[in-house]
Amino acid sequence: MSAQVNTLPLAAQRRLAGRPRLTDALWVGGLTLLDVVTVLDRTPRPPGWGVALRGAQTVPLLWRRTRPRTALVAMTVLYVLFQALGPIHGKVPGRSC
Repeated sequence: MSAQVNTLPLAAQRRLAGRPRLTDALWVGGLTLLDVVTVLDRTPRPPGWGVALRGAQTVPLLWRRTRPRTALVAMTVLYVLFQALGPIHGKVPGRSC
């Protein structure tokens, strides 16, 4: 038996392969949505600025092709800021609850 491994049709693959910025934007949108949904699933819910800060951590990925160092620094700063401010109650770094 043989299985179809490709999940996207060939035309969609060609369209995305020719537009790397569009591919990056789709990744950023998906990762940001995943981050925000993950944070909103916590009880009690974090404040709005905590959710925004968590979602903002993936946005610098848009710069990864043109300014990779800037993207890395921005993502690191946002992550450290998120961890330092601790908007999620009962969160222990390094342990998933």
